[in-house]
Order: sequence, then structure tokens, then C-alpha cells
Amino acid sequence: MSKRITILFLAAGLLAASPAQAQMLEWTDRVFVSINGAYQNRADTSVSVNDVATVYDEQATSAASQSVTSKGGFFDISGGARVWGNVGVGLGFTRLSTTGSADASATVPHPLFYNSARSASTALPGLEHKERQVHIFAMFVVPLTDLLEVSVFGGPTFFKLEQGTIRTYTWSEVGAPYTAINLTAAATQVSVSKTGINIGADVTYRLTRNFGVGGFVRYAGASVPITAAGSTTFDVNIGGVQIGAGGRIRF
Repeated sequence: MSKRITILFLAAGLLAASPAQAQMLEWTDRVFVSINGAYQNRADTSVSVNDVATVYDEQATSAASQSVTSKGGFFDISGGARVWGNVGVGLGFTRLSTTGSADASATVPHPLFYNSARSASTALPGLEHKERQVHIFAMFVVPLTDLLEVSVFGGPTFFKLEQGTIRTYTWSEVGAPYTAINLTAAATQVSVSKTGINIGADVTYRLTRNFGVGGFVRYAGASVPITAAGSTTFDVNIGGVQIGAGGRIRF
């Protein structure tokens, strides 16, 4: 989490908790809905698989690699209700989808001549990365004026990841005069669930009594284990720092 985001969380928390807010207005809404366009930033995950084998009395090598990105824009919606005083509870939903690819290569000795290896490579495009995030949170709302309010929130996030990855990659002989080989790769779709946390802050400016605009910053992240070719397991980064803006509905 960046230093700037951390400072924002601390500032919002101090504002919400400060005993000096003796004149703090009461939050009177019963129900709230937020609809946002947002962007998620998260470090890419990379994995490589290497294999060495003896073929035709020489050494054959093969490798596969994949980079998974969790960065991108998404649609975010959340809603909830005030339960007591300035405290509320809510539920949010986020869906993000990106597409990546994997690469494989092999170098195989010649069946008849030494030091005459053949090489081939292939790619697997269209490997989908889909995240579904369900955020459950408690929030504390600080109305600064009749039109402007700030809230801080946090709770668990339930992640569902569907990730395309390389399942197998194999080489085969083309045939005489044995100057080339074929390399084929197959993909698989892995589905994994994970529980993480979310924490963030939201600012709302009312245009009317029931409608307004606002923005939020949230961190909701986890790492999910995925098994790729050769039974290699690697952790895929999901979630991350999320920033968005959109409409606000209050009743």
C-alpha cells in the first residue's frame, strides 16, 4: 500500500474518532447506495517452469512462462444501512476481468547427429483472469456539513478467482529429415476462492437531499495459489489498491 494511501486512511480515521468533533452532525440516512467506475492497481504475478531431460543421449530443455495482471478498470456497487448513530453496515461487489498469454519453448537434440538440436516455440493467448470480490464492511460516517460527509470502513472480502493457465506443453518429431520439431500447448481454467480484508475511506458531496457524487479509496487484497504445468504452484496476486468515483444515493 503506498504511503499516500496510508496517510489518507490515518487522516480519515483521526477525523472520525477525534473527540474534538463536538459539533459533528448526526448521520440521519437510513439506506445508502454507491455506484462507481474504478481502477485496481496490483503488481503482476509471473511464473516460469523449466525442465531438463535426456533425449537421444543428449540434453533436451523446455520451458514455459506466464505473467498474470490484476490491473484494470472495473464496475463497483455497494449499499447498506445505518444501524446505530453514525455507524452503518454494507455489502459491496466488484468484478474485474483481464486477458493474458503464456509462452512455451523447447530445444531437442537431433535423433541422428550430435550437436544439431532443433528448437520450437508456441504461445497460448486468451488466458482469462477474472476476479469477483464481495466486500462486507462496517462504516463510520462523519457529516462535515449538510452537503459533505466522510466515512471510513473495513471488513472481510471474499474473493473468487478464475484463472487460465498453461496445463501441458509437449514436443513431437515432424519427420525426416528431422530438422524441425512441433511444440503444442494446452490451457486449463482454474477456479479458487480466498478470504481477505478490505479497508478504505469514502467522500460524498450531496447535490440534493437524496443524490450526490463521491469518490473512494479501498485496499482489498489476497494471494491465491494456482497450479500450472508440471504441477508447479504459484501465488497469483488479486485485489489491490482500488480508486473510484461515481454516484451516491441516500434515503
